[in-house]
Amino acid sequence: MSRITAISILLLAFTGFFWGGCASATSEKKVAGSMVGDETLKRVVPGSTTKEWLITTLGVPTSSEIPSKGGEILKYEWCREENNSLSVPFLNTAQETIKARNTVFFEIENGVVKRFWKETPKVEKTSKL
Repeated sequence: MSRITAISILLLAFTGFFWGGCASATSEKKVAGSMVGDETLKRVVPGSTTKEWLITTLGVPTSSEIPSKGGEILKYEWCREENNSLSVPFLNTAQETIKARNTVFFEIENGVVKRFWKETPKVEKTSKL
């Protein structure tokens, strides 16, 4: 084996070990609050679903208010946060955070859901090297 071939093989092996064994990537996901999924919303029937069912199924709302016209508005809010990072030796660590705030409102009249709506999620994305 020639000297150049041996050096090339050693460099290739070292590079494979270096990049494959030392680089690391992590991802962490968290949800805070009372998440209301689309499958759950499909089960809510205005004029039929009760406030009691909502609280039993979704938990206590984030907040509630009583409008001047009567009834009650239940607000369910949750935040999903995802943290991703990539570390490579001798290079900077790249980090990315994505936060999505979600809100669903239920209008209650006489103990029954009159209507409900979901706000467009508010997404905040930050990256740094």
